[in-house]
Amino acid sequence: MTLICMIIGGVLVGMSAFLLTGRGGFLIAGFNTMPKEQKAKWNEKALCRFIGMIMLPIGIMVALIGIEAIMDWFIYVFMGVTIVLVFFAIIYANGGKRFRNPDADETAAADTRVSSKVSIIAGIIITVSVVIAVVIMFTYGAREPDVTVNPDSISISGMYGTTVSFGDIREVHLYEQSMKSIGIGSRRSGLTVGDIYKGLFSKTGYGDGLLFVRGNSSPVIRIERSDSERDIFISFNNGDKTRELYEKIVQIYS
Repeated sequence: MTLICMIIGGVLVGMSAFLLTGRGGFLIAGFNTMPKEQKAKWNEKALCRFIGMIMLPIGIMVALIGIEAIMDWFIYVFMGVTIVLVFFAIIYANGGKRFRNPDADETAAADTRVSSKVSIIAGIIITVSVVIAVVIMFTYGAREPDVTVNPDSISISGMYGTTVSFGDIREVHLYEQSMKSIGIGSRRSGLTVGDIYKGLFSKTGYGDGLLFVRGNSSPVIRIERSDSERDIFISFNNGDKTRELYEKIVQIYS
């Protein structure tokens, strides 16, 4: 998710920079589908610059979410700010005649009201899409990871997934306590959904770690790495499944 957020954020910032030049009307939902006659009634340069100013902070915040050290509460701030900015843009852009071309024919007011409604609907769709995307992200993140034990490595798929070579492993432990008993620590760049803890956590019971755990489930596998990378902690809702994974790892590692 880190790389994805930074890429999406970079794209949004790039689009914002382009819009701030007064160009890029084709990027604006509702406006880009208008006939040329209706577009002529709007001040495209002013509208593009306004949308660019709205998108710029959103793009920056999306990119910041991808930074490992960002606090988890920032995601909720991002959601709130994004929704407020989008609705502000809808209301401001469609209120009065702020972005009307002064040379536009006043007899076309009815057409303008129709196009305004189209813009409002498009803006609502965008807002709903953002909320849906966030829900999907949390739903995807809440899934238990798929862990594959290969002859030379362990692959963890899903959000925050990684691959660790057996040559980089110092030792593999199985603790009969739950992760909450061991000490989950502080989330740095991760996801918490109910009892699911996934991502980078600092100051766990054994230092900084990359968690793929159920907080109240036991046992817990700890993969201690020999390099400077964080140790990996894994536990499934089904304790037997965790033990089976541990046995597979030890069988190859030993």
